[in-house]
Amino acid sequence: MAQIRYATQVTAACVIGSLFAAGGVLLGTDLVAIGLATVGVGLAVALTWRVTMTSDDSSQKRLVTMIRLAEEGHRLAIFDRQTGLYADWYMQLRFREEAARSERYGQPVTLLSVWANSDDDFPAIVRGLTDGLRATDLPGYHDRLHCVVLLPGTTPEGGLALARRILDGAATEAMVGAAQHPGDGHTYRDMLDAAQRNRTELLAA
Repeated sequence: MAQIRYATQVTAACVIGSLFAAGGVLLGTDLVAIGLATVGVGLAVALTWRVTMTSDDSSQKRLVTMIRLAEEGHRLAIFDRQTGLYADWYMQLRFREEAARSERYGQPVTLLSVWANSDDDFPAIVRGLTDGLRATDLPGYHDRLHCVVLLPGTTPEGGLALARRILDGAATEAMVGAAQHPGDGHTYRDMLDAAQRNRTELLAA
C-alpha cells in the first residue's frame, strides 16, 4: 500500500507541476515554468527508478500504470484537449525561446494566425495544421476558431505560402495573417496583434 500511495503522490505532483508551469508562463515567469516542468519530469523518472527497485510483480504493474498516468497528465497540460494542438501557454513559452534564438543567430521567425470562417471549416484546418507542417513548426490553439503556427526560419511570405498549401489541401478558406519577429513585435501579444492587422482572406483553389 505504501508503494501505491507513493506512486499516487508522484502522479499528482507531476500533474500539479504541469499546471503550475502553465500558470508561470501566463504570469511571465519563464524560469519558474521551466523549473516546475522539469520537476514534473524528474518525478516521473524517480517513479521509474522506484519500479526497478520493486520486486513484487503486481506492484510493478500498478506503478507502471501510475507512470503512464503521470506522463499523460503532463501531455494534457501541453496540448489543447479540443484540437490536439499545442496549448496557448506553451506557444507563448516556445515563442520566447524562438525569439531569443532569432535574435542570437539573425534567423527569421514568423507567427502565422489562421481564423476559420465557421465551425464547419475549423476541423479541416486543424487537420491541415496537424499533418502539413515541418517537424520544427509548432501549431497551437489560441481561441475559438483561431489557430496559430510558430515558424522558425521562415519569413511571413513563406508562412502565407504554407497557409495557402494547407487551405488548398483542406479545400477550405480562412482569414490568415503573418507577423515576423522582431520587425512586427517583441512579445507574443505584439505578434498576435500584428498578425491580425496583416490578415487577409485566402480562398481555396
